[in-house]
Amino acid sequence: MPLEEVTYQMAKKLDKIKEKLLERRNELLTRIQELTSVPTQSVSGDKVDQAIASLEREDTSMHLQVEISELHDIQDALKRIERGEYGKCESCGKRIGAARLEALPYAMLCLQCKQMEENESEAFQTRARWEIPEETTIEEGEEEEAD
Repeated sequence: MPLEEVTYQMAKKLDKIKEKLLERRNELLTRIQELTSVPTQSVSGDKVDQAIASLEREDTSMHLQVEISELHDIQDALKRIERGEYGKCESCGKRIGAARLEALPYAMLCLQCKQMEENESEAFQTRARWEIPEETTIEEGEEEEAD
């Protein structure tokens, strides 16, 4: 296949991805507008009514945070398209797989780097939660208990 044909096909795919990102961005902007325009009402009622209203506000806030985060990721992806950097892993510099970009068009990391990031984050959270020094092994902890 001639180089011009390959370049044309890549540009066509990139246009579809950009269109998909812009469409999702518009959906998110509409949803964020809806979530932020809901007036907060003071609840006068028993403690159960107040608790339910508090949970609803918390749920709305959580959804808003997730959607704002996705909006930022989409904006970043659109900037990468404009700079000609779309589809490159921001960690290792390799190409992000087509299947990953199809599933998550604003992906910034290849699957391998994303898995490493999640494993490191998970290991950190586990150590932090249990306050276990990184160098401690299970055997050391068991020996101390036996003494």
